[in-house]
Amino acid sequence: MAETLKSMYESGTRLLEQKNGFNDKSTTRLDALLLLLHCTKTTKEQFYAHPDIALSKAEQKEYFNLLSKRKEGYCTAALVGAKDFYKSTFITNKHTLTPRPDSESLVEQPINHIKNMPPSSNPIQNNPIRILDLCTGTGCIGISIAKELDGMAQDYVLTLTDISLSALKIAKLNCERLQVDAEVLQSDLFAKLKNRKFDIITANPPYVPESINGSLAIEVQKEPKSALFAKDNGLFLIKKIIRNARAHMSDSACLIMEMDPCQTETAAKYAAKHGFTQTVTFKDLSGKSRGIKVTIKS
Repeated sequence: MAETLKSMYESGTRLLEQKNGFNDKSTTRLDALLLLLHCTKTTKEQFYAHPDIALSKAEQKEYFNLLSKRKEGYCTAALVGAKDFYKSTFITNKHTLTPRPDSESLVEQPINHIKNMPPSSNPIQNNPIRILDLCTGTGCIGISIAKELDGMAQDYVLTLTDISLSALKIAKLNCERLQVDAEVLQSDLFAKLKNRKFDIITANPPYVPESINGSLAIEVQKEPKSALFAKDNGLFLIKKIIRNARAHMSDSACLIMEMDPCQTETAAKYAAKHGFTQTVTFKDLSGKSRGIKVTIKS
């Protein structure tokens, strides 16, 4: 008897529910479905409307290969090459961090900053707003900000930078898919941005302490190490960005960075030592402190 969408989905769910794996058991049904839809190039609507469609041998083989990868701890988004973030779907792969809801506050914070700027100091009154997204990865943060500005009919100039060329290839693909015009530049933070200033700088740098690698969730351990870990108890790149950001900020600019909740107090004090007169700690969707927003002028 031929295997159908329904029978393969049920087999996949049972496989992921077994205890001999590192996958998250609470998401087995969703994972099994998303992997199946990916292998068969089927939509959810097609799956529910036509569950008796037969699978080819090649589709079955690919499905079980991906289920095995999921049981090894690889996240479903990386396996299917796509992840929803904010209001769009982004291409992702093994060279990029998987976009997570925690990072959506890095989109909301700059948009609120722009909306709340008094007209007298608003850089978008006569010129496009200049946005820099450091450590961009998939480009999800910078691109999401740009799409929000498109909806507000605000002009902008977007620059996405990362030290990883592999990640930048994905960021460029996401720009093309989502019709966002951006400069995609390989740079070690500000290294290739001499004498350039921006109105909004966002950054989701590596900030996980190297010492806790073994205690991280398996899914996180499968992410690219260069995008996760930083020296100085995770603060090395956060401090480097703070030290160098002022030279690249307009008078009314803000710097918005994601970090671990336990790092925000240290980062805020470090920012104050380097001339930032106002620091706000913001929270993510779960209510945890997720980063800081710093400005030069109070």
